[in-house]
Amino acid sequence: MCKQFHPSLSSHSGRYSNVRILVFVCSPSSCTDSIAVCQFASRAEEWYAVVGTGRDVVLGPRTNSGGSLILYQLAEDGRKLKYLHTTPLDDVPLALEPFNGRLLVGVGKLLRIYDIGKKKMLRKCENKVC
Repeated sequence: MCKQFHPSLSSHSGRYSNVRILVFVCSPSSCTDSIAVCQFASRAEEWYAVVGTGRDVVLGPRTNSGGSLILYQLAEDGRKLKYLHTTPLDDVPLALEPFNGRLLVGVGKLLRIYDIGKKKMLRKCENKVC
């Protein structure tokens, strides 16, 4: 679930008026670890927000029950989020970065590239990082 807040922050230079803050409300056993806004090459006219979440994350010793990528489409010029789908992962996605029309994801000790799909994110390739 996502809640949107639209505060009217102001500074002396006026740079911070119209700031939009998104708050993602998760279940008690999951947490939001990473967020990215990107475009995909196959749908270049649309913008998307990708949220990386982890389940049952413990920092020391490092354990978890997996993670997921939640994909939202930015609608109405970014004023609304439309939920599209959730992709389950075997570890927590700690880093998300747009890369050549796809999404670069750091999942545990793996670096993966995902593309958008109709029912879930599609894994295109992966590389194990030492």
